[in-house]
Amino acid sequence: MPSERFLSIQEMLTGQRLCHSESHTDSVLAALNQQRSDGILCDVTLIAEEQKFHAHKAVLAACSDYFRAMFSLCMVESGADEVNLHGVTSLGLKQALEFAYTGQILLEPGVIQDVLAAGSHLQLLELLSLCSHYLIQLAVRWLEHSCHYQYMDELLQYIRFGLMDVDTLHTVALSHPLVQASETATALVNEALEYHQSIYAQPVWQTRRTKPRFQSDTLYIIGGKKREVCKVKELRYFNPVDQENALIAAIANWSELAPMPVGRSHHCVAVMGDFLFVAGGEVEHASGRTCAVRTACRYDPRSNSWAEIAPMKNCREHFVLGAMDEYLYAAGGRNELRQVLPTVERYCPKKNKWTFVQSFDRSLSCHAGYVADGLLWISEQVEARRLSQQVSYDEKAVESKRRRRDQRWCGKGRKVGKH
Repeated sequence: MPSERFLSIQEMLTGQRLCHSESHTDSVLAALNQQRSDGILCDVTLIAEEQKFHAHKAVLAACSDYFRAMFSLCMVESGADEVNLHGVTSLGLKQALEFAYTGQILLEPGVIQDVLAAGSHLQLLELLSLCSHYLIQLAVRWLEHSCHYQYMDELLQYIRFGLMDVDTLHTVALSHPLVQASETATALVNEALEYHQSIYAQPVWQTRRTKPRFQSDTLYIIGGKKREVCKVKELRYFNPVDQENALIAAIANWSELAPMPVGRSHHCVAVMGDFLFVAGGEVEHASGRTCAVRTACRYDPRSNSWAEIAPMKNCREHFVLGAMDEYLYAAGGRNELRQVLPTVERYCPKKNKWTFVQSFDRSLSCHAGYVADGLLWISEQVEARRLSQQVSYDEKAVESKRRRRDQRWCGKGRKVGKH
């Protein structure tokens, strides 16, 4: 039934009225869910553990950044009729799809682990929030049952308060009498709230309570160039744990994640506190012109989201970026005028600020670098020749060491992080 309300003066004067049906949204979603159940008018089939599930790409993309990136960024999966999902169980996927189409889910101890894994992998944030509330309620009920209060402080140490959203911390953790009565709980909740408030400092404030329980080595590729696209935004990852089934068939499947805010190439990537940092590089403007930029951003694999950070002092491409001692160092490269730079600048996450530090004694571009033994090591191109020196950089001194002559130049490093 349409909702009734009094006409406003504007509506009476113009004869126009915005009408609203309270049942329309629910009826459309119910019809889509029925189509899914009947297997009609669906345009994709998801496969988990050899079990198939019909779905609509539009519905999946509306609920999940994971699927939106998969179906809208010209990926192989965007035109596929069937998509194999690794890293989720068939039970977890079934429950996740039920939630996506109905907004409801029946949680119980026997399915919560599968649902959590599916919600995390597919980036269904609303589902993850419901799972968090459910687990908190289970823990509280257990404490209240037979008065297990003596175990409370010990149990609280295993709760990832830093992974809860602020609303959950306020409405659940701070409002429950058991939590309010515990000094340990109050301290842990306050620690988590301070962590959330200090958005930029999170990479250097990481603890066990801010990291997911399951992490494995993961290889990421970010941005670059393609034949059909000058600068790409893509973020893809390869996780061997997720690929066990694929590797049996000798197929390595790179999964899609949330894209960068802006496509870029010749940029640099560094890892700090399990966050990915992307800085500089070359960006294509609306005019079609490309040039080096100073912008930088940060990727959080826990929420599959990007955040802009402070821009560098210099525009840079073909440079080196390394993480040392809770700082990022950007060294050398070329600026927007194609001038080769000797400058080095340092990023402080706590202040979200770049500052110039000791420069090199010469300009550097198209060099490779890595961090080891507390130093940033640079394989240096000198006077447009092949690699002839390796430079170790620290904040107080620049030290050069003679190295072999090599047949490589303009090299790039590969970054391995956590996911």
